[in-house]
Amino acid sequence: KELREMGISMSDSQANFLFLHDLPRPGSLKIFKELLKKGIIIRELSGFGLKNCLRVTAGRRSENKAFLKEFRRIILK
Repeated sequence: KELREMGISMSDSQANFLFLHDLPRPGSLKIFKELLKKGIIIRELSGFGLKNCLRVTAGRRSENKAFLKEFRRIILK
C-alpha cells in the first residue's frame, strides 16, 4: 500500500515478494546500491533483462518498515 502511495508501479503478487517496475529516479541500480549500504538486500533485475526493476522479498514487520523508510528517503532525494 505504501509503495503504491509513493507512485511506485508493481505487479500483483501471490508470492512472498514484490516486483517493482518503471522505477522513478534515481533508478533501480542506484536504489539497490543505496539500500545495500544500509544492510537492506533486494534484487536488482537488469541482469535478467528487466531494466529499472527490483524484486523485494517480504520480511518481518521491522524489516519491511526499515525498507520503506530507506526506499522513501532514496527516491525523495
